[in-house]
Amino acid sequence: KLLRTLPASVYQISVALTIATSILPQFIASVARIREAQFLRNGLRPRLTSIAVPLLEESLTRSAHLAESMESRGYGLSRTRSRYRPFSFTSTDFSFLFSALILSLAMTLS
Repeated sequence: KLLRTLPASVYQISVALTIATSILPQFIASVARIREAQFLRNGLRPRLTSIAVPLLEESLTRSAHLAESMESRGYGLSRTRSRYRPFSFTSTDFSFLFSALILSLAMTLS
């Protein structure tokens, strides 16, 4: 909810960072899987060039699937962000944030 209150440009950057951080573990797992498969196939330690092509192919396929799913959900369809319900901070939200801040300060100082 907090990200949605930010301006649109900051929201787009935060979405890009979120996607990048979620893709990084998948990328590392893909490298490990490709290296293991190539080692089992020929018994030699695979070179970087022999890993790069399958990794690029898998990454492009994954990014195409992500783009299709984002497009089917309507992401980036219009310049303005749409909302089902408008979101605004209320006095309850501010009081909760203030009490959480006070509580965290008290825990830090004790």
